[in-house]
Amino acid sequence: MDGKNAAQLNALGVQLMLEARPVGDIEALANGLELLRAAVAATDGRDPQRPGYLTDLCAGCVDVFTWNRQVEILAEGIAAGRAALAATPASHPDATRRLSGLGDCLRLHAEATHDLAVLAEAIDVSRRAIEVAAADDHDLGAFLANLANSLYTRYEFTADLPSLAESVAVGRRAVEVTADGNPDAAMCLSNLAIYLQAVFDEYDEVAALREAA
Repeated sequence: MDGKNAAQLNALGVQLMLEARPVGDIEALANGLELLRAAVAATDGRDPQRPGYLTDLCAGCVDVFTWNRQVEILAEGIAAGRAALAATPASHPDATRRLSGLGDCLRLHAEATHDLAVLAEAIDVSRRAIEVAAADDHDLGAFLANLANSLYTRYEFTADLPSLAESVAVGRRAVEVTADGNPDAAMCLSNLAIYLQAVFDEYDEVAALREAA
């Protein structure tokens, strides 16, 4: 196995995905995903960088799915994310991002398939991400937002009101920990407004509607 070659393939794949993601360049996204796959294929379990490459492959699958909506891509991402997590100790500095990335991939798969078991795993994995996250992690708001999204999805699928209440609580915390100027701030606020609108729809709670405005 050529560790240097794998690192180069992964770096090229990540860069291509970053450039193609905002504009939805499907061909470039597909090429980037092939590079990420090649990086993983060029390593084995003895390579300490392999879990990182698997994590990038998981994220790449999410990027591709965002544009082509092919669920099988998410299944590949979930497999890669699970493999990365299995090789990552809870104390590892990248554990939080690997947990949250897998949780996001699982949630998208559950939304596309209405698979409640997969959704339950997404919620569990996202909770674990927050448990191991540092209080001052710059991305804590995004990690919280992933959990809130999964909880709200469960409410949408099952009308489970405790899940709605928790999505609001977690969404509020996401807003609180996300500083102005953080690129995730608008997303956190927008998501919270959606959850609060649902609270109003369920309970005719005017205070929730005012908070959402």
